[in-house]
Amino acid sequence: MPDGRDSDIITRIGQILMSILPDNAVTITVNGEADVDYANAALELRSPDGTVFYFGWDDNPDDAVDEIADLLIDLRQVMAEDGSEPWYGFTMAVQRDGTFEVDFSYEPPTD
Repeated sequence: MPDGRDSDIITRIGQILMSILPDNAVTITVNGEADVDYANAALELRSPDGTVFYFGWDDNPDDAVDEIADLLIDLRQVMAEDGSEPWYGFTMAVQRDGTFEVDFSYEPPTD
């Protein structure tokens, strides 16, 4: 990870999340899973009163979710290149003020 590609990818994911954060939400979270050639991502929103809600069917930002899934594959690959144990789960929560948290899960998904 010394070349900074991992932080560039995480920054890009954060930018995507900020670009689709609706006015009625203060936090947007992406929960994703990734493997060598597959990833998925799901979005969750939090209102100012703490209520969790989701994008509606008609306003779901599918292109953004697809781009994030592709970035998760890239991120997992970049982070594994230095010999680190590969992760499978990824969660990133971005606040309206731009602060964020990132967590990784190293437990393989159960089928």
